[in-house]
Amino acid sequence: QKFQEHTENRLPDYVDHFKKYSELYQVPWTLLAAVAYQESKWNHKAVSYTGVKGIMQITAQTAEHIGLNDPENPVENIKGGAYYLRYLYDKT
Repeated sequence: QKFQEHTENRLPDYVDHFKKYSELYQVPWTLLAAVAYQESKWNHKAVSYTGVKGIMQITAQTAEHIGLNDPENPVENIKGGAYYLRYLYDKT
């Protein structure tokens, strides 16, 4: 029930950003959305118990590594998450 509710109420706010950055970094937008849902339930204000922030739950170290200035900005966080997934894919 919660997933359906989140799909209807939260995902629409971010789907265009998932699609935009999936195209830019050549990763499926559904993968980006799935990672974001697993990490934060598409809650851009999510903070883990370890202090990781944002919709994609990017660590401070990863944010620094990829040049992410504001991990609390959902659009920048999605862009950073897409970039990082592409980076990991290319690395492997």
